[in-house]
Amino acid sequence: MKHSDQHFETRVSELKDWTPNPMEGDAIDNFASEVKRAISGIEFGVKSNGSFSRKKFVYMKGHPYVMGYLYHGDPRDSADQHIDHFCVASPRVYNGKYADYNDKRNLKMSVNMMQAVKNAKRYLRPIPWNDVARIDFSTVNREFVNARDKVRQTYYNVKETLGVQQRDTSIMEELSRLIDIGHEFIDKELQNKLVDTLEKRKAYLEDKQKKLNGKFVYAYEKRGVETYIVCDFVSCGFNADREVPHQEYTSDTLPAELKGKVLTLNVLEDRGYVDGVGFKAGDNMFYVTL
Repeated sequence: MKHSDQHFETRVSELKDWTPNPMEGDAIDNFASEVKRAISGIEFGVKSNGSFSRKKFVYMKGHPYVMGYLYHGDPRDSADQHIDHFCVASPRVYNGKYADYNDKRNLKMSVNMMQAVKNAKRYLRPIPWNDVARIDFSTVNREFVNARDKVRQTYYNVKETLGVQQRDTSIMEELSRLIDIGHEFIDKELQNKLVDTLEKRKAYLEDKQKKLNGKFVYAYEKRGVETYIVCDFVSCGFNADREVPHQEYTSDTLPAELKGKVLTLNVLEDRGYVDGVGFKAGDNMFYVTL
């Protein structure tokens, strides 16, 4: 599900560690310390580039994206009086007071710190894996479509050298029949050009049948074991707001085709795409096309 607050797409790799220090006496330090006591296994971080420093991002090791963030202040619009609130931001929060496009739609606020801790315990959970897979899927789809466009354009370009209009498919079919029955052309250069064009036409027609299908794969180490989370493109839907099952593998149980393509993608630069293999989203996340 797409949220107006783009901070929910913050990767853990974009953070530097931040440790709350209640001895400082700051409200956010006290708040974060209580939340850490209430939720086992969480860590805190702030943006490595120094931006949005008042937002203390919450994450769990083994997950590539943050669960949300904590904030202390008064984020309300046009409040009559400034009153600091303990705020929990999470994609699981639905604040009906604000429109869908407003970041505060996913913000739970309370002036009582212990109530805010309860809010954190209720709403701060790792993003479902199908939602993680959705984040970069539009990029994968765009790369896939671009690859199909290149194959089509290659065919159209060589067809134009024969003087055949783009929509005139009947002529290409008739010329294809002549080649199939072994017709010998007087102009051998024309014949060779026609054969090349028909080969590209065949490749184009086959390529048109391709559908974007595959698996989202996230690799990480779990208790010292190389582990893979695998989520299927189709079952994810990418249009549904439901959570779908994911599968977990080790390096020994990961299907050979997936493992081979992940290894191929892993040598690419981040955001790299190879048609027929997939896309490397970075941070050990891959979209393997099958």
